[in-house]
Amino acid sequence: MHQGLKIPRAKLDDFCRRHHVRKLSIFGSAIHGELREDSDIDVLVEFEPDHVPGLAFFGMEQELSEILGRDVDLNTPQFLSPYFRRQVMAEAETLYEHSWTADLPPLVEELKKVLSTIEKSGYAQYSS
Repeated sequence: MHQGLKIPRAKLDDFCRRHHVRKLSIFGSAIHGELREDSDIDVLVEFEPDHVPGLAFFGMEQELSEILGRDVDLNTPQFLSPYFRRQVMAEAETLYEHSWTADLPPLVEELKKVLSTIEKSGYAQYSS
């Protein structure tokens, strides 16, 4: 677990939503209890489909460093070598994960409102 690391959850959640991060995890010394004063934090991010940050990735690294209060080494699974990737994915501690199913309840409520409006307007005629 991430001992000695203070994680401002609200700021982290906001960061992930704004940058279309699907999953954010930490790995390395931050979870092995080996975090020193001068250690950076190894962070793994996975983006939502069709959201590639390009050069903004480097700004994200700086912003995340400010949120966590120390230098961050930001990676994606694609940046890691295949062997190291398997190890990292197996041991990484997830701090944020957004599932597409989290968006369903508000969408269902909106759909109910739309269908109700259509029904009340008389556009929808049902035949038996």
